Amino acid sequence: MDIVTKVENPEKVARLCFFCGKSPASYTCPRCESVYCGLDCYKSERHADCSETFYKESFMRELKEKNHVDEEEKCRIMEMIERTYDENPLFDVHEDAEDNLAERLEGLDIENLDEKDVDEVLKRLTDTERDEFHKMIETGQIFDVYNKQTGVKQEWEPFWHKHSNGLVKPMTPGKVEASCPLPNSAAVKNASPNVLFNLVNILYPYACFQSIYNGVGHKDFPLEFTDCIISCSDFLSCNKILNSAEEALIECLIKCRSCCKERDIPTSEKFLLECIRSTSHILIGPDPDDSTMYVNKALKQLHTSCIKTRHLLKKETAGKEETSNKKKLLFGITKKIDFLLIWAADNKDRLALLSMEIVEIFKCRISQHESSQLAEKHLNKANIKKSTATVGGPKITELD
Repeated sequence: MDIVTKVENPEKVARLCFFCGKSPASYTCPRCESVYCGLDCYKSERHADCSETFYKESFMRELKEKNHVDEEEKCRIMEMIERTYDENPLFDVHEDAEDNLAERLEGLDIENLDEKDVDEVLKRLTDTERDEFHKMIETGQIFDVYNKQTGVKQEWEPFWHKHSNGLVKPMTPGKVEASCPLPNSAAVKNASPNVLFNLVNILYPYACFQSIYNGVGHKDFPLEFTDCIISCSDFLSCNKILNSAEEALIECLIKCRSCCKERDIPTSEKFLLECIRSTSHILIGPDPDDSTMYVNKALKQLHTSCIKTRHLLKKETAGKEETSNKKKLLFGITKKIDFLLIWAADNKDRLALLSMEIVEIFKCRISQHESSQLAEKHLNKANIKKSTATVGGPKITELD
């Protein structure tokens, strides 16, 4: 009788933890794609090079994304760590530590830290300090401590989230609302009925990137802000006429997702879906008496950003033909914005109805997303249970 060995479930054997080789691997490192069983193995010496690099990049990315903090303040965050070392419970160390943090950081220019210095800072921390520091980075708690120490408020609340609760507002005698003068609106009375969808195709990427840039994209980052919005709006970039609100939104969402990925801007699918609701907030305005205020504000900020970008492009000498084409595109976009400002003033009722339609699109899309997330969660749980059940089973069977 010949004896033949048969390996059952070869995939399960291959899914053992790469670092300990004993426990089933439930996770995969997004950087090196090594499979591992838990946090201990992820932080083991065999994985140290990859995990330390990940923490370093996460730290620097968090600093760069806090757009209300200038470069000098970003550098001062390391000094803040030193000042709060003894007070913060997350840095609770034994009294018999060999030396203090100030001594170990001696020789480093804390005021002028750059990316390459982060490795050196991490090396000079104890294992406990390093673990707790990483925890603060992951949870965002480090920025709470930084805000408390410096008094800097980094969070920005979108203006379009503010709405009046009352339906009737008392009139103030003699009050005249200041607004930019608009040309005669006769030119827009025979405009295409699809104009409102083109407007949506602008407002969605505006809401997306103004949120990413913490409300200062048009002022502090006009080149990047304008480029992102144009690249994600088919109406602005190639004069495409959109035929429905859903088409205008979803095409923007897909392009915004790709744009953020190309620029290494971390975003979630839920955030991109929330930008649909933000679009509806902009369209409805702060209250019925001033329903176009947010649309006007958004369009004017984009207009300002386009003008600033054109001025910046005038200083460029390389690629004159490409620069000239960009300036022409930006000039055309400013004219489109002027037209939309006039159109919005004459179509307040349509904006309100469009906002209601977009709310329904948001509800449908977010429901689909949450159902998909729930199904994926249940599938992962089922796979883990199946993996656990088969780990202890026989892997070699004797066949006749």
